[in-house]
Amino acid sequence: MLFLNKFHIHIIAAVLIATLLIVLNSWREDSRQLDQVRKDFEVYKERIEQSERTKKEITDGLRSEVDRLREDIRNQPTPVVRLCPDTSVPNNRPAGGDNGPSPGAGSIQEGDGMHRDVGPELFNLANRADILSAQLRGCQSYINKLRTK
Repeated sequence: MLFLNKFHIHIIAAVLIATLLIVLNSWREDSRQLDQVRKDFEVYKERIEQSERTKKEITDGLRSEVDRLREDIRNQPTPVVRLCPDTSVPNNRPAGGDNGPSPGAGSIQEGDGMHRDVGPELFNLANRADILSAQLRGCQSYINKLRTK
């Protein structure tokens, strides 16, 4: 059997008390850090919430601008746009030859494809460019607002 005298018991008690004090001190230090961690968490949480508010504000603005552009597109009639041949290049067709008489000024000749209506394609491209430009402005605005926060 193990025989412990008072001296050994005091040494064991001192070691246990020292260990307990070390643990309690580390808990106290951790609790101090916990307060700072909580403060940091609140700061980051506020930044995330601000970022979400900014994103929503910009997204709503972008959505309304794109909706307005699309409404304008729907309400505008597409004008007729015709490609005309370059008048500086001589026309090798004989006037009044096998193809019939030459068209008069201001008339549209459909047969050669040079006078097809490119208005819908042209304005569709311009409308898509307007919408893309609005989207890019929204992205730039979002990035700029995030930088300033």
